Amino acid sequence: MAGEGAVFLAAPFVVVALVAGDRGLKIATIQNCHSGPTAQFLTKALGNPEIEQFRLDVVGWNDPAAQEAFLDRVATADLVLAQRTRQPLLSPAALKANFGDRLLLVSNMHYAGLTPDCCYVGQRDGRVDGPMSYHSSVIIDAYKRGLSVADCLKLFSPEGFADLRLFDVHEEALAELAARDAQVPVKIVPIIRRFLTTDRLFYTMNHPTMFLVSRYMMALLRHLGIRHRRVDTAGIRDVLKAGQVLPIHDFVAAHFELKYRSTQLYQNHANFMDLRQVVEGFYKAYAAKPRESITVGGVPRPVYAADPERFGHLIGAQPIA
Repeated sequence: MAGEGAVFLAAPFVVVALVAGDRGLKIATIQNCHSGPTAQFLTKALGNPEIEQFRLDVVGWNDPAAQEAFLDRVATADLVLAQRTRQPLLSPAALKANFGDRLLLVSNMHYAGLTPDCCYVGQRDGRVDGPMSYHSSVIIDAYKRGLSVADCLKLFSPEGFADLRLFDVHEEALAELAARDAQVPVKIVPIIRRFLTTDRLFYTMNHPTMFLVSRYMMALLRHLGIRHRRVDTAGIRDVLKAGQVLPIHDFVAAHFELKYRSTQLYQNHANFMDLRQVVEGFYKAYAAKPRESITVGGVPRPVYAADPERFGHLIGAQPIA
């Protein structure tokens, strides 16, 4: 076996070989980008597990041959942690048939309440890029209304966010997550509500912090009756923090009475940008694309769908001329 902490990549598999010695739990995970933090925490908490990951966020994730190969590799797993997916071989029903009580469905943590303008542009297989993969509905709104960069910057304010109903995203996001929670035995919403004002929980709408992952994993282990070591998460390199990180704007932090503040810079790996640089970058990117393609991705918010006169240009219902 390789040395402690060795990682072997065979996308979309990741095999983590840990501390040598007596065999520990063999754990399989089927997750998106949450896979990395999950494996990092369980490595520290359980000491010597063997963890194999199937990544739902990498090229080849929807290849049935890759899925079958992974399932063969983990046929003897003691525990399978899986997010829900509609892929036939990885669906909850298919996994239950393969693994029985060894399967535990886990939350796909997604919450944009404190970065409420965060969104994608385009669908998963054809997203519009810019200075970051994560766009801002505020910038999209300003660009499609023909506002200048200077006027767009003014919209990053309590009044600008209220106009786009962005302070309502908090409860909308928790309600959507609660609906997902109904399908899994260990809920994430109570954990978010407990720590929301004291600790940063998400870097983007779908990138949880190591702090949140650790609290959720501890809840899972308690649910399973698995004893674990105490873990100082400050000593774990947070892989998602090294990627893209959005600021929690100070006026948003004040609105929700957070007991902490974040940097106001945007991070794209090693590149740090202020708000003006981000707005200018997206304006330049949008100018090179068909105007009708610049819309907020995903299912439209009901408040936007209900008022196409004001918000239709954001969701493609009524593009502004």
